[in-house]
Amino acid sequence: MSKINTNMASVTTLYHLKNKEGSMNQALERISSGLRLNHAVDDAAGASIVNRMTSQIKGIEAAIRNAADAISLTQTAEGSLQEVSQILHRMRELSVQSANGVYTGQDRQAINNEVVAMQNELGRIAEHSRFNGVTMLNGDFQDTTFQIGFTGNDTATLTIEDVRPQGLGEYVMTTSNSDVADVVIGASIPTRTYTLGGNAATGSSTARSASFALATNGSQGDTYTMTIGPDSIATDPAVDATTYNSVTKVAAALEANKPTGAAYSISAGTNRVVTLADHGTPAFEAAMNANAAVGDKYVIDVAGTDIEYTLIASDVTSLQAAADTAARVSYLAGKLDIDANTAASGSDIGYGVTSSGTSFIVTANAVGADATVIGPMRLHPNGGAEADLGAAVSSVDGSATDLTVTFSGTGAGGAVAVTASLNDTTGFAAGTFTADASVGVGTSTISKSSAPEGDISITIDKLSGDADTANTLNKIVADNAGGTYTLSGTDSALFAIDATTGTVTATLDNETKTDSGTNGVYDFEVNYFKGGVKLVTETVELTVTDRVADNNNTQVSAFAQPKLGTSLTNVASGIIEAEDFTIYGNVGTKVIDVNGGSSARDIVSAVNSVQGDTGVYAEAQTRVNMSFPDQSAATSDSVTFKLYGKNTLPQVISGTVDFGITDGRDADLRNLADAVNAASGSTGITAKTSADGSTVTMISNDGYDIVLEGYELTSASISANVYPADETFANIGTASVLTEGAANNNSMRVGGVLKFHSPYVFSVATAANGSQGGSLFQQTPGAATLSAVSDLDVLTVENAQKMLTAVDGALVRIDLERSDLGATMSRMEYTISNL
Repeated sequence: MSKINTNMASVTTLYHLKNKEGSMNQALERISSGLRLNHAVDDAAGASIVNRMTSQIKGIEAAIRNAADAISLTQTAEGSLQEVSQILHRMRELSVQSANGVYTGQDRQAINNEVVAMQNELGRIAEHSRFNGVTMLNGDFQDTTFQIGFTGNDTATLTIEDVRPQGLGEYVMTTSNSDVADVVIGASIPTRTYTLGGNAATGSSTARSASFALATNGSQGDTYTMTIGPDSIATDPAVDATTYNSVTKVAAALEANKPTGAAYSISAGTNRVVTLADHGTPAFEAAMNANAAVGDKYVIDVAGTDIEYTLIASDVTSLQAAADTAARVSYLAGKLDIDANTAASGSDIGYGVTSSGTSFIVTANAVGADATVIGPMRLHPNGGAEADLGAAVSSVDGSATDLTVTFSGTGAGGAVAVTASLNDTTGFAAGTFTADASVGVGTSTISKSSAPEGDISITIDKLSGDADTANTLNKIVADNAGGTYTLSGTDSALFAIDATTGTVTATLDNETKTDSGTNGVYDFEVNYFKGGVKLVTETVELTVTDRVADNNNTQVSAFAQPKLGTSLTNVASGIIEAEDFTIYGNVGTKVIDVNGGSSARDIVSAVNSVQGDTGVYAEAQTRVNMSFPDQSAATSDSVTFKLYGKNTLPQVISGTVDFGITDGRDADLRNLADAVNAASGSTGITAKTSADGSTVTMISNDGYDIVLEGYELTSASISANVYPADETFANIGTASVLTEGAANNNSMRVGGVLKFHSPYVFSVATAANGSQGGSLFQQTPGAATLSAVSDLDVLTVENAQKMLTAVDGALVRIDLERSDLGATMSRMEYTISNL
């Protein structure tokens, strides 16, 4: 009988021992690691939570470091801005000092030397203030992101504005522009040159050009240039009265010229391809090689004298044995060099000869001088006249769909001078040209500054044509995207071009003409390249003219011009209800409600009441000059009128005037000025005279209208000339005439000139300018102009006052930047505390 022996007690004991051992190992691992969860098996759900929390904790730790970096950066930037503030304070102090009338020009030069040093230091600080290699104050630090949390959208951004001196200052706009420059952009002839790539071939091989568009009807005056190796075809932009198919015209142009024996073909269709087949051997090369003969004469022109060399038998042998054209040219160069130097009395001036198309051009390089081109080398075959290196055209197919030109015989090879003129058939009169002559409407941005600075900033963001009009620059670019733009031409050095977009920019001086002709007409070409091939060239003629050469007062707002009449009723304020204007400031936009009959002071109050909404404030000054014509003999009289400014009740002004004498003494209006000043407490109007006393200027620094009523003299009958005055109190334009007598224009009103200010760029739009019945803005105002700290000096009292205003605007900018940085630092400290 069989028996199975078991030990269940031992098995049970072993099982329990293993369980206890596992629990003990887990406990020991937790004790030694300090972690409750060492493996996912310890707690699957808990392990997932722990992993996620660990990721968040690591992210928070990194975010704390990022916030600390942000604090360090802003502290560094704020420290630099503090130094900028100190420099601006010193510049302001120097400006106030220089504005004192007791200083001489030499004194102000000494003051200005320190101002220039401060300007340079401002620029250095802005360009070289860095944190970890990142430049902070030159305008490059824009919308920089700091990651301040563990999720992707936990970010903060910081922008630090450009604080270079050329960007710091006060943006200013006035309601009166005494002199404005016009900028006219156009092409006198819209020359467009198309260059097609390819290399000249020999034997039966061919060279194929890139495809190009040859319109069935081009624009009158268009120029096409096709280059295939050494051969080129160019059309002449001369205007004629012919209407033709451009393909036929190019065929005729080819027929009129004589390139080397070769076959050209232009494929059918809008995008054509030029193919050059079996180019043949250029005549000059043949004359120097297989056809070389004793007695052949090679001639160059040196300073009007023909220098020649005649081949002998050894020369023919040497030329025919030479490896290539370059070697033959080099051989002849040596021979011509000997003869040319002999002609120059033995002085070795080192002539060299190089080939260029049909002409083997001689380049003379005198000792110590730059290379100069003397002229082409000509060939006189043995016993013959100068060779005709042309070839005859054997056939031309000038159909509208295909152009094939075949040349026969041996000729010069190389340059083919082909002339053709393209005439637009859509409504242009014979012999005239207007098509595509100027920048398209709305496609150029031109900003103009007022005299006396005279600088005109120009941006041309599109030349003639569009992406849909055949053969225009923009069409060529649209069809061949990815190329680059360059500039060339007479005045191209004065302009810059964006290689990618083709935007042309320049700052031109309208006072000192810098163009080649010093007449304000700037000529340059815009070129477009693709794959190393120039596809199109557009010639641009930019003309800068002075719209108001004599500073005529039609450029002064009607409000600031003297308004004459026979009574106060006839000289009411010209401000109308429809003249509301909108200020677009850096803070926001606000419409200014202008009431009919307002003074400049009223409008200033309206603007300044919403300064917090726009960031723009205004001031006003009313200025008018009064003078009298010279008399034939010494004359004095009492001039009397009623004067209104801030007062509603009239103040009677009466002063003695010693009138000037023709070719003699100047007038003396000082007593009249004293009378005006005596009433200034009531009127708010002060007066000053010119240095010679012949002109009195009445001024309201608060912008009240200056109103005169009942101008009269005691005994004489002499009219007064009144002018609007600029900021230097000089006359603007021509005089208006006050005449005594109740039936005459014996009353006058002059409104103030408003000046808008902001440390940031702003613009103004008016509902009614001068041409629309308004009197506040003569022209559409547009954008303000920056009076930059870098552009100013303190060499005169006037300039020192401008510098003072610009520095005040700069200080506001710096204060705002420091405020932003302080806010960022505060935020980052709270961020760290929260994390």
